[in-house]
Amino acid sequence: MSTTPRKTIQEYNLLREATPTTPDTTFIDNYLIATSILESSPSSSSSSSSSSSSPSPSPPVWKSFQISTKNPTDPTLATYALSPTHNAYVTFCVQLTRHTEMRYRDMMADNIFSSLSLSPSLSPLPLRWIGVSNIVNPASRTLFSRIFRDKEKNILDRGFVEIPCPRSCDDDFPVAEPFTKGIFAFVDKYLDKQEVFVKRVVFLSEGYEERGWGRGKKGKGKGKGKGNGEEERLPVDLRLDLVVELGRTTSSS
Repeated sequence: MSTTPRKTIQEYNLLREATPTTPDTTFIDNYLIATSILESSPSSSSSSSSSSSSPSPSPPVWKSFQISTKNPTDPTLATYALSPTHNAYVTFCVQLTRHTEMRYRDMMADNIFSSLSLSPSLSPLPLRWIGVSNIVNPASRTLFSRIFRDKEKNILDRGFVEIPCPRSCDDDFPVAEPFTKGIFAFVDKYLDKQEVFVKRVVFLSEGYEERGWGRGKKGKGKGKGKGNGEEERLPVDLRLDLVVELGRTTSSS
């Protein structure tokens, strides 16, 4: 198991507080519920009657928190939620650089370990899903656009690009995307790499059809950059999300 010690948010002079409401988690709830249905469904040899009697999975239960400095004039540094029922962690907002030396991977580790009441030297074995909601970081959005374009998909349409990553990644895996890079760094630093690995990464676009973007003729040149090396400018309210699933060598997940 990993023996990397972690520093807590308190050691960075930060505060953690529970929040009464949870922002929209639909983007990752769909994966949590679908996986629960798949893994709880009877085997193919079971009768159709037993299949129809299978109970519906419960929706994820979320507990939300925010991280802030002790200076009331500073903005909230991070908001996140954990689902103990579905072993998931979601970042909604994070802006650390100007207000703390704490890194994203380290804050994530402390948030998760603290929630699960685990020793700093133990891997958070229940953790399976990591999400990032409504990404506005310009570097991330540029990488999202490039990933969709490379797969010949229109990022202005609702859709996703899923990249499987069994145990090791190819050199061209888009870990340069800041949040993906932070999650890989979290896994590398705090989890047992002999036991836990990144199983897949899903880049999601909520689409922009309702405002007229992405409609009409599809194909080359639509949502795929300007063709001269210049990155396209995405609408600022085009919602982009990230879902990462962790796998384990000791289970079938």
